[in-house]
Amino acid sequence: MSKDYDLLISQAEGSFEELKTEMEEVRLRFKLAVIPYVKEWINETARNEIKTNSELVSELGVERLKQLKEEVGALIEEVPSRVDHYLDNSVMWWHMREPQLGTLYGGRIPSDIQDAIKYIFGELGVILSKDGFVSVKTTSSFDRSYTSASWNHNGKPMYPYGIVLPKNIETVYGEYAELIKEGQKKATIIKDLKKGKEQNNIVELWDSL
Repeated sequence: MSKDYDLLISQAEGSFEELKTEMEEVRLRFKLAVIPYVKEWINETARNEIKTNSELVSELGVERLKQLKEEVGALIEEVPSRVDHYLDNSVMWWHMREPQLGTLYGGRIPSDIQDAIKYIFGELGVILSKDGFVSVKTTSSFDRSYTSASWNHNGKPMYPYGIVLPKNIETVYGEYAELIKEGQKKATIIKDLKKGKEQNNIVELWDSL
């Protein structure tokens, strides 16, 4: 009895779509987990920069320091929209890319996703650098001087150093990585079924001649 390839392909593709829906739910949870981490990082980093640069703070004066705090506060308020902007890039997420068969980088968070977070940190660097605070530096792929005024090759400031993401964020991405493994298996099944259908059609054509 020959296989009903159309039915099998339809069922496999339906199962794959269900999996992609689950992966999207995990992706959204990942973004939600990132927001408080980024907010806390910006707040604590700016506060520490003020603490360790007392002479510069004295030169700025109270009014400018107040304005600077308001600018940092505004960035913190905009973190959710920044997270959307940088982490909604479909290229970063396996279930949103084509083709679906791709490289799986274990369970670790890929560098492009970490870079998306560091772009937000780079925005803090831009704010602070205007008044001479330079510990939150941004950098260029072509300029390794790590100066506040340099930029990466996408024309956006990016925090150049490594970041340590909290365990809860790594855990959520770990769920996503496990779903990638399952997705790769489903994508392979679909590919094999389509190839089988093509071969079967060729044999039927041959037999009919």
